[in-house]
Amino acid sequence: MYLNTNISIEKLTKELNFQKKNQYDRKFRKRVIEVTSKRFALRKLIQPYQFAASVKFKSILDRDFAYILEYDCNVNWYLEKPLIIVYEDIHGNKNLYCPSFIVEYFDGTAPKLIEVVKESMLSNMCLEQKNKYSAAEEFCKKNGLEFCLVTDVQIRIERRIELSNYKFLVPYRDFYCNVNKEEKGFPVFNTDVALVRNKLVTKITIKELLISITDDKKRQEELLFQIWFMVANRFISANLKEKLTVKSFITK
Repeated sequence: MYLNTNISIEKLTKELNFQKKNQYDRKFRKRVIEVTSKRFALRKLIQPYQFAASVKFKSILDRDFAYILEYDCNVNWYLEKPLIIVYEDIHGNKNLYCPSFIVEYFDGTAPKLIEVVKESMLSNMCLEQKNKYSAAEEFCKKNGLEFCLVTDVQIRIERRIELSNYKFLVPYRDFYCNVNKEEKGFPVFNTDVALVRNKLVTKITIKELLISITDDKKRQEELLFQIWFMVANRFISANLKEKLTVKSFITK
């Protein structure tokens, strides 16, 4: 997350002016650092619901955290690389720090400015990191935000099963958004989705539901695709804290 220490006067002036504002601009929607394939190896694979443009990442860990944000029902919107904070490095020189995400919630809690970091980096933080995070905390206090550190342990270990489910569901969730429906001849009304919803009268496993609809294995595979699509888009409910399989229970 460190930026080049050769900071232009233009960038520094812009940031200092930004910090003079009394209130943080809650309508802010544009990343301050553009991540491209030429600069970094990874690019965002998800088209998020909370943001109009594809999100791009500097690290796989950032990407994994975004999966969690995508399926957090309390998240109103989020943005990666949202702003730049000025801090002093170990030599007393001005430097710039760009946190990983900003997240705003539906329940009215303070928006969070979040740094995604490896747990191992926190056990023995250098002075540079401490200065950087202290500057972020001070910025948040002045602007009604909360600064948080989210680690790989929290993302990949504590929420391992959920993360795996989210990665599995995203392609199903976005499938019809990425298909030219006119070119492919997609019907306006998805009869399979309607069929599944009509048959889903009570809590039942996916496998039991498929068997109750048809004995045809190929037809079951077609309907299974629609079920995953519906789970991914929250048209029907499943426990995402348990590994998703055809034995998972679903309900309206």
